[in-house]
Amino acid sequence: MPSSEFLAALQSAGAILSSSTINTTVEHFGNAASELPAAQSSSVVCPLVNLIRIRATGKDRAKFLHSFCTNNVSALQVGQICEAFFTDVKAKVLAHGFVVATGDAHEIWMLPGDEQALLTHLNRYIITEDVVIQSVAEHSAFAVIGPQVAATLKSLGLTLNSIAGEGVITPDLAVVATTWADAPIAFVSVPSTATLTTWQVLINAGAVPAGEDVFQHIRILDGFPLIGVDLTSDNMAPEADRNETAISYTKGCYLGQEPIARLDAMGHVNRKLYKATAAITPDDVAIENAPVPTSVSQIAVESQVPVLIVLPVRSVVADEGFSGALSEGTSIRLTVSNAKPQSE
Repeated sequence: MPSSEFLAALQSAGAILSSSTINTTVEHFGNAASELPAAQSSSVVCPLVNLIRIRATGKDRAKFLHSFCTNNVSALQVGQICEAFFTDVKAKVLAHGFVVATGDAHEIWMLPGDEQALLTHLNRYIITEDVVIQSVAEHSAFAVIGPQVAATLKSLGLTLNSIAGEGVITPDLAVVATTWADAPIAFVSVPSTATLTTWQVLINAGAVPAGEDVFQHIRILDGFPLIGVDLTSDNMAPEADRNETAISYTKGCYLGQEPIARLDAMGHVNRKLYKATAAITPDDVAIENAPVPTSVSQIAVESQVPVLIVLPVRSVVADEGFSGALSEGTSIRLTVSNAKPQSE
């Protein structure tokens, strides 16, 4: 939960807050539609609630994590990152995020999910390995998004060699930089005591305040799934349709590797996570048995809404619309943007 001092600073900047029994989230700073152009032309900074950091130490850490996720952790050099799924023996998804290599540790960075379930899963398999896996507590996080990300981060004393695929972790500042939907994005984590100072430095550097609406909009455009929302433990990792970025088919054995290899040999999955556009229809009556998008941006409900939805592969045709409904029952017209020929 953000401190009262930080919440006061956000509200003084025009933040519209949404509170639950667990967290307080910044939806936007008055007008989400005006924040999105800044993310596309300069840079925005979004406060993030519950960015998860799990730290692995010990001389066997790289080999151990390599054995329990879908990407090639052992090949990471210091300062490099990779996207990966953590799966069970049946290749069902347990967690998803980035693995960052540093000189003395590897860290797993994830968006909100079941952190304890992953910790329990990994620690269960530690027998004689020299590895310790634990949460990084008492930290705050931001997402800095836009073509001016590198220049904005210089205000924190950080110079990145490459905005796509770099990680820097120190006790006072940790950053994971990548791209979402062709937009540079850097996840910034600092000790909780430095939350307000970091926010003010980024704003003074020219970053436009933005909220969860813009962050989720860009996440959905990229197809980056939230576990427990877009995908669950019922889904196999290849169903996320992030094979090129998150699954290595040459890394060797790992937990869940055999089912994933069989799917690769088949050449397709039966269902997968699709990126789609939802247009709100005039009729707001819920459609019985209609497919329900599991993740919807809050920013563009006036006309076009980016959506992530799991659908049977053979029922989807690119750019062909079909009826659906949002979770609250609003009727929509869905058009899938990342459908591929059925022969693939």
